[in-house]
This record gives sequence, structure tokens and C-alpha cells, in this order.
Amino acid sequence: MQLKRLYASQDGGRTWALRSKDVPSGGYAYWLAFRSPDAGMLAAIRFGLIATSDGGRHWRLSLGSGDWTPEAIAWPSRRRVYVVLRNLGLARSDDGGRHWQQLYPARPGPPAGPVSFSSIRNGIGARSEGLDPDGGVIVATSDGGRTWRLRSRIPGFHVRQLERVSAASVWAVASRPLPHGGYAPARVLRSGDDGRHWRQVIAVPALGFGTLSRVDARVAFVYGEQGTLRTVDGGASWRRRSEEPIYAAAFLDRDRGYGMKGDDRLLATSDGGKAWQPVALPGRFRALGVSGDPPNRVWVIGNACFGGRCRGRILRSQDGGARWTQINYNAAVPPFPAGWLDGRFAIVPVGVPGHYRTLDGGRSWHFVVAR
Repeated sequence: MQLKRLYASQDGGRTWALRSKDVPSGGYAYWLAFRSPDAGMLAAIRFGLIATSDGGRHWRLSLGSGDWTPEAIAWPSRRRVYVVLRNLGLARSDDGGRHWQQLYPARPGPPAGPVSFSSIRNGIGARSEGLDPDGGVIVATSDGGRTWRLRSRIPGFHVRQLERVSAASVWAVASRPLPHGGYAPARVLRSGDDGRHWRQVIAVPALGFGTLSRVDARVAFVYGEQGTLRTVDGGASWRRRSEEPIYAAAFLDRDRGYGMKGDDRLLATSDGGKAWQPVALPGRFRALGVSGDPPNRVWVIGNACFGGRCRGRILRSQDGGARWTQINYNAAVPPFPAGWLDGRFAIVPVGVPGHYRTLDGGRSWHFVVAR
């Protein structure tokens, strides 16, 4: 929700005049490109591409953003536009930005969003609705994420998260894009056949951007900027636990869980998310993410900094947080540990062209090229 105003110059930049206050406030302004005095586009991270055909006086959403960032644009003719999208590849429009098609990678391609694995080889992932008019795309792999094939579609939804309850049962958090940008409140969907078919559980009340932490087939938590909600009946009903903003959480049962706020602190709850207390972690540790595997495994990923130098580190607990083991990892950029299996295997998507994978509990990470 960044306030934006457009200024224009008619003398090569010597003087400037306010052209428009009517620039959408969604997202963060990234770059501005005009092909002519009338036709231009503005890239807004976490919002999308915004276009104007009257010199910036009025704007419309050209391509809504999901899990990608508009990196660069090429505009060889009035109607032909190319855009490089981080995590989605290359897109083209043949009508000045009103409609888009993905050129690379070939659809469906590897997941650019969340993943969920039932074994080292078998998993599913989501591509944001991005350029696909049919909505969210679910892809599957049977070779550890090297190749992906189409599994199903969730029409009209952007899939934000996948959480596996069993080898066949998967929960998804998804939102419908709004016509003028942004997303409708989150929905929770469930699949009983490993992502082949989906049904909506219930609209999660008053939660714009929801993230899910499931405990079992009946107990799950959804949390975000508006607080924490809990279901104990498989999603048929939800009750608010607190209004405290939590942006990452991992619950081990219906009462115990770990979460994070915006100050890099790890918090713990023992009453199902009603109250959160700071957790003392060993060393000078800066937490970046938390992941859990009921009933007692917890991983916290972050950095330990000494003398101005930081080293990537994972803290692992196998007894619900009573004791922690420190693991140094060799990745240049700390991957968020999504989808741990048996405490050893995790896979972290980074979009095009692949993902990071560990087979030794996070000590070493290797990049796998996906297609």
C-alpha cells in the first residue's frame, strides 16, 4: 500500500509537474517504462504490472502478481510486449499488455509457489495463477523434483500454501484475485487424493493473507496479520484465538506451537495461540523462519552473527523445544525449510529453474535444476 505519484517533464528533465495522483497504491514501485508519451507500464512488487494509455493520468492492472517479481521489460512495437518475471520466466503480450502468455518455461513447468512431499521422490507443488487463465495450477513429481507434470487446476484461485496431512490428504490456502488488484480473503481447500481433486472447506473469516499450520486431519491453525484462527473439526468451523500478528508459525498439537513476528524473535504458545511468549535461543541467533513436524520436531532457520559476520544456522529440536541442536548449513542464501520428512529431507522451491534440497537434515544444500 505504497503511496505513488507520477511526475512528467516536457523539457528533458529540467522541470517537472505532477501528472497524476491516481496511481494504484498496491505494492512497491520497482520500475517505470514508457514506450511513447501515452503508453507506459509501472512494475509494483507484490502487486503486478500496471498500465496506462493516456500518459499516466489513469491506470489499470495489466498482470496481477502472485509469487513473482517483474524484473525487466522489452517493448518492440505498440502491441508486442515482453516481460521477464522472476519465478515465472518470460511472458509476452500481443495486445499492449491486456492479455499475457508464458513463453518460458513450457507449461506447466516447475512450481513457483509452495510444495508438499510425501517421500523423497513424490510430491506436489503449486504455480500461482500468474499467467494461467484457469487459475491455480497443481503440478506433481515422482523423481525428487527434477521433472514436473500437470496434476490438477483450482480455477480462479492463487495457491499460497500446501500442507500435507498424509500421503493422500493435502490442505491448501488459496485466494481469489480481485479485478483491480489484491486478493479476496483466504479460503482453505482440501484434497483426499494427493491434489487431483479439491473441495472448499470454508471461508476463513477476516483473514486477508492466511498461512496454514496443520496438526492432523481435524486440527489446523491459520494465522497472519489479523491474528490466529483454529479449527478442531477439519475446517468446518474456525474460532479466533488472538489478534496478535504472526507471519510464520508451526504448531505441534492443538495447544503447543511456535511463531514469529516482524522483529526476528521466536515466540511460543501453550494455549493454542491465545498468548505468545519469547523463546531464548542459544548464541546470537537471528531467526528467519520456523517449521514443525507434529508431535515434537521443530526447525528454526536463521543466522548467527559474530563480529559483523553472519553464518547460516538451523536450530533443531526433537522434544518440542526443550533442547536445541545447532546445524551450520552451506547455502549462500538461507533456504526456508519447507516439507521436512523424517528430520533429514527438505526441499525449498525458488521458482525457475529449480529448488534447493537437503538429505542430511540441513547440513548441506544442493541446487536441483527442475523442468
